[in-house]
Amino acid sequence: MPVYNDNRLANGGLLVDRSKTVSFSFDGREFKGFAGDTIASALAANGQWLISRSFKYHRPRGALTMAGQDANTLVQLPSDPNVLADRETIRDGLNVSGQNFTGSLEKTAAAIWACSASSCRWVFTTRPSTSQPAPGKNGHR
Repeated sequence: MPVYNDNRLANGGLLVDRSKTVSFSFDGREFKGFAGDTIASALAANGQWLISRSFKYHRPRGALTMAGQDANTLVQLPSDPNVLADRETIRDGLNVSGQNFTGSLEKTAAAIWACSASSCRWVFTTRPSTSQPAPGKNGHR
């Protein structure tokens, strides 16, 4: 399987050695990148933009800056959770998985549940209780 290059710059990348191909897996699918690629850059080069989901509402997350400090790129390695995919380099046989999803990364049931649960929580927490005084100015109790 050739390395997908439509999302790569034609040349450049001081740390990337384009003469050495590296195979790794992400959520059970095989990908290829170059030696020196980070997990995020290799996935982006292969057209995989969705890397994980947000913790609370399970909204889609992917690489934003590639600066090595982006919380949107948190992934799970077999021995280490919360790894920054834009900082960790790929290596042969590396198994990477996304975080904060139920089912599959693309279609997670948790995202639907979290949104409906937050809507319900909002409805029940914005109505004044009979045992407490009504909200004062700006809705504060």
